[in-house]
Amino acid sequence: MFSRPSRAQPGEGVALRDPANLVCRRAIWYWATRALLCWLAVVAVMVLVLVQSGSGSRGYLVLAAIALVALLHASVMPHWRYRVHR
Repeated sequence: MFSRPSRAQPGEGVALRDPANLVCRRAIWYWATRALLCWLAVVAVMVLVLVQSGSGSRGYLVLAAIALVALLHASVMPHWRYRVHR
């Protein structure tokens, strides 16, 4: 039923067949929304810790760094995942 892939020689790229089933483009929005919701929970916990502890500006710098990582992750990861999962 399945044919065996031919062995690639060193230095040659592997030829991939076109996928039989493509991931729907709406999956990008789903993955981005899911990532943002997860990061929102992390940021909410961080805000609660900052409010309860009354920590200084260092805590807010950490919060800003977490928020930046969250935005980068939620904007890059879904597109990367879509391209990988052809």
